Amino acid sequence: MDNIAEDFGRGGNKEFIIFLGNAKGSCSETKAQLQRAYDRNHIGESAYRNLTQKAQELIDPIAKFINYLVFGRK
Repeated sequence: MDNIAEDFGRGGNKEFIIFLGNAKGSCSETKAQLQRAYDRNHIGESAYRNLTQKAQELIDPIAKFINYLVFGRK
């Protein structure tokens, strides 16, 4: 969220797309960290599945928004 908010105020679409990509990448990184936490038994399967799903639920709309900004309405 911070990546998106930081660039939204700048007003430029090109930089905004980069920051959206950073936000999407951070969500993917979180999924990898969740996998590591699960593999090391720091979190249970239920928490792992729930949090991984929530991360993906953020990744999908960010990706769609990036595509909208890059390619416009379809």
